[in-house]
Amino acid sequence: MAIHETTAAPTPENCGPLNQCERCRNLTAVEELRESGDTVELDNGRAIRLTIEPDYDTELNDFPDCYGLVEFARRNRNYGGWVRPEGFDGNAEVMSCGNSDPYWWQPPADVKRGTEGFEKLRRTVRELVEFGFVGVVVELRETLSDSHGNPHVVTVDTNSLWGIEWGVTGDYLAGTIRDLVDGWIGE
Repeated sequence: MAIHETTAAPTPENCGPLNQCERCRNLTAVEELRESGDTVELDNGRAIRLTIEPDYDTELNDFPDCYGLVEFARRNRNYGGWVRPEGFDGNAEVMSCGNSDPYWWQPPADVKRGTEGFEKLRRTVRELVEFGFVGVVVELRETLSDSHGNPHVVTVDTNSLWGIEWGVTGDYLAGTIRDLVDGWIGE
């Protein structure tokens, strides 16, 4: 009887009821990575550590077709009103979040005002302006002994994905982690 129920690459879903192979046991362990700083041990003695870090290189304006454009607001010196940035049309609006300065948001042309999708995008843009993007970083770590026999944890390999919306959790985070560690998991 074969361990896997299909000829596809083994995953916990098709490995069978006991997750008998090393790959499936390790993939199941990786599912426990949920928050920055979490570490899981693999069957081969190595470990995988997850960190979620601020992405200082990705900006909301890098994705105009997805989020639209933002620009900090400035006032007209003569009458005190907000000056609409060049290229922003009547669909643009002034927004603010937390203690930040106001900014103009020009939604993408294909998102219609007054829809549920528009409201959701507005909330997402507000969060991205306030908190920014993040990077998901996974490190393959191993404990080695130095010449005196003292153990030291070293990073053997690192994979990462940047430009991810702040606050990523759940299935999207789990899928991203699984993709990043796939080459480290035994066949």
